[in-house]
Amino acid sequence: MRRFPTIIVLTLFMTATHAGTGGWTEPAEPVNVVVETGQDVGACEAGGSLSYPPPPYKGSAYFLLKADPKLAARHRELTRSQLPWLQRLDGPSGTNRLFTGTTGETAIVFWSCKPHDCGDHATYGAYAPRSGRYTLRVLQHGQTTTLGDATPLLDAAIACARAQDEQSRERSSQALKRAKGQ
Repeated sequence: MRRFPTIIVLTLFMTATHAGTGGWTEPAEPVNVVVETGQDVGACEAGGSLSYPPPPYKGSAYFLLKADPKLAARHRELTRSQLPWLQRLDGPSGTNRLFTGTTGETAIVFWSCKPHDCGDHATYGAYAPRSGRYTLRVLQHGQTTTLGDATPLLDAAIACARAQDEQSRERSSQALKRAKGQ
């Protein structure tokens, strides 16, 4: 029997559908493909470290809600009166990371933002699967609010992820300046 692995792979990963007008349309739901570059993980200044989580927590923030029903229920409860982008977490987001604190406790940490408005609408979240504790730090119109459980573990996870993300943005900015010869 002859196999066509390339066709099978393309069939599995191509989620666009033909619109009947001769063109392709985008899928209705995001695909859980996030590149793990290694630039947003490592040791944290205040202790602990970030790494990439095991399945089912890999990917982006949107898929965390699909991976863990307990988290999804807690998220719905916390964001019931919030804007749709925060309820869905379907906007731009980074790679989910696993924070390991100095005591060995772990939390999944993520960020997401409102499509086309990340400067004014963004969130960092942290979830401890073992305890079920969950917190969101939400930035909207220059104001930051906290939803959920503020625990030392979750606070440290968010602080570490934010610091790693800032370092990554700074490295990217410096690389762009060097490329432009500035």
